[in-house]
Formats: sequence, structure tokens, C-alpha cells
Amino acid sequence: MGTERRLPVSDAEVLAENRAGASQRALAQRYDVSKGAVQKAIARAKASGPQATPEPSAPDSSRAVGNRPTSTLDIRGRLEHEALNSADGRSRIAALKELRLLDEREQAERTQGREHRFLHGTIVLEPADRNGERWNLLLRQQDGWRTLGGPPLPPKQAWGLVALALGLADLRDV
Repeated sequence: MGTERRLPVSDAEVLAENRAGASQRALAQRYDVSKGAVQKAIARAKASGPQATPEPSAPDSSRAVGNRPTSTLDIRGRLEHEALNSADGRSRIAALKELRLLDEREQAERTQGREHRFLHGTIVLEPADRNGERWNLLLRQQDGWRTLGGPPLPPKQAWGLVALALGLADLRDV
């Protein structure tokens, strides 16, 4: 064989980091090996296919003992490290792009279903100003919220409409 050093991580991990946006040059610098060693590790990982389980070539003190899947926090940590410490501009930009995509994906997962929390036809009463002198009456529709009653209402009118809607009052009472 050649005079290349062994990578301190498995070939599959090198491939995963490369797919996450780390350049081969940045990986070579991080693991203090030649770019050719990184290229060979990526080629071996691609050749072994997705069914093969990665066997670490050397123990890594930063990883927990055992074979566990890479979590979003692990990926985020690696990408943040790459974005902050990379000397290679392309690697830094790729890491920043991946972080942005990861943030967007997490935001979408957090807000999924929230926009449909209120069913169509729901009526909501909310203050129009900070001191509660004017109130908006809103109706949930398929395309969003529609204001009912025109301009913001004084509190007595707004709560009177709510009482009418709930059947707690008659028109004589309001």
C-alpha cells in the first residue's frame, strides 16, 4: 500500500460528511490525511452500498461507544464546526447552506399543522390595541382570517357579539 495515513473514522462517516456538504479538501485537513485517502474512503463507502454497516477504522473518542445512528444534533454540530472553522470557502458555504436547509426542515416540522389549529367557521375575538380599547372579531376561512364587523369594536360591542353568538344573550340585552 501507499504511505497514506488511516482515517480515524469509518468510510461511511466520511461519505456522510461529504454528502452533508464538507469538501474532500476540508475532510483531509480535518483528519490530517491526504485528499487521496479521503477520495478512497468515499469510493469504498459507495462501493460497499447502503446495506453494509460501517465498521470504524479507529476508535473515535468524540463518539459514544456502540454503533448508533447519526442524530440531527450530531449533523448540526459537524456542520456548525465546518461553517466556523473551515479554511476552505466552498466548504464553509456548503455547510452554511446545509444548516439553513436543516433549520427550514426543523421549522416546518415544528409548525406543521399549526396553521390549521382553528377549523373553518371559528370566530376569534382579539384585542386590536395594547390597552384593550378596541377589539377585532375574526372569522377563520379556507384562505385565512377575515375581519367581521368592519373596524375594531369597543369592548362592550365586541363582547355583546360574542354573547349573541354563544346564545348567552338576546338582541334586547345587547
